[in-house]
Amino acid sequence: MKKTKLLIVIMVLLLFSSFAIGSAESDEGKITNKSSSTKEDKNSNSKKKSKKKKKKENDNTDDVLKKGGSYEKDGLKLTFVDCITNYTPSDDEYGLYKPSKGKKFIACTFEFENNGDSDEYVSIYDFNCYADNKACNQEFISTEDFEDNDNINDSLSPGRTITFTTFYAVPKKAKDIQLEYEPSFWSDEKLIIQVK
Repeated sequence: MKKTKLLIVIMVLLLFSSFAIGSAESDEGKITNKSSSTKEDKNSNSKKKSKKKKKKENDNTDDVLKKGGSYEKDGLKLTFVDCITNYTPSDDEYGLYKPSKGKKFIACTFEFENNGDSDEYVSIYDFNCYADNKACNQEFISTEDFEDNDNINDSLSPGRTITFTTFYAVPKKAKDIQLEYEPSFWSDEKLIIQVK
């Protein structure tokens, strides 16, 4: 009798956990990128337009967050504020922050806004950097160039906003630099952020 009750409890727990995981995976966030087209773009040569149009059709740009764009999921909004792709700390008088040979620093600034009903955990450790598909190291640079430099992780209350900057060492000649952000520990979903 005890074994039967235990088996029923385990089956019920497994059933509820599979529903929870399934619903977490199906609830994807929404990306909103700002339009970057200008009058010059609209007046450019028609051959360039058709090549760009074909390239855009092949790119899955709806799945990539760009500078100035936002991503929102479950009430937590992430905005890609800015990225300096060749960053040198202005207050490094002792030369403590030097990238290794053939590399440069990038500095990416993000803002999190909690529009939900409960606290949300946000952290620079939820980001990974890739240059030409190779993993790059996150750097910890103490600088006064950014007001938010001391923020690395926080429990963000509803209605609150936090901004922080992440630093990475990437190859100087990298053609494609992307960050991956994992919005939830419970799913395999990864947001791609286009840096360069």
